[in-house]
Amino acid sequence: MQGEIASPDAYLHRLRTEDVLFDSMIIRHLSVAGAGPDLAAAFRDRIAWPEAVEAELRKQGEYVPELQRFLDNVPVDVLEVDADDEEEVEDIRRDMWAKGELQDNDYKHLGEAQCLLFGERDGYAFATNDKRARERARAAIGPDGKPRTAAIKPVVVFHVIDVLMAMVRSGVCDPATAWEYYVDASQPPEKFALPGFEIPGSKDRFIRAATAQQDMWRAEQASEAEAS
Repeated sequence: MQGEIASPDAYLHRLRTEDVLFDSMIIRHLSVAGAGPDLAAAFRDRIAWPEAVEAELRKQGEYVPELQRFLDNVPVDVLEVDADDEEEVEDIRRDMWAKGELQDNDYKHLGEAQCLLFGERDGYAFATNDKRARERARAAIGPDGKPRTAAIKPVVVFHVIDVLMAMVRSGVCDPATAWEYYVDASQPPEKFALPGFEIPGSKDRFIRAATAQQDMWRAEQASEAEAS
């Protein structure tokens, strides 16, 4: 989506068909909002995250029961970082976040940096609300849609809005439910909501966009029923 909702189905294709890297924030917030079962149903065995995200979520799950249930019941591909990759991960982490922000915590933003490592190396799509991670991914792609350097693959980033649209497009929830998930997950809104989709003022826009996705799902279901 890259910041705005498009009506064609194409922009959600990778999110709907490929393995997707998730950072901890989207998983935690959607789980707390009660969206965990629908998220799992929409992404059926396609959820991945690196070991730092796994450790962070497991720690948070100790005091967030909704998150713990998600972790206990949803299969996830946990990606291990080799010792040879640790220096590159640290370079990504320090390149993106202020040194003062990192100097007292060796783990701060480690999950996002590991996600970017796997995205840039292996070409994963990446679902994250982290502004700097999204900016880095976008900056690495030239105007022709190709990576600016041959050493990396383009990382397509998706916001929680896109994740919710993919859930509607998959038929696991309706537009009104997706909006409620967004509202409940976006706490505090200024750290989670996407510009242009502020809460509460963007409800009509959100519902229109989600309804377009629902209509495509319904048309697909009708076509499959007719074919059978």
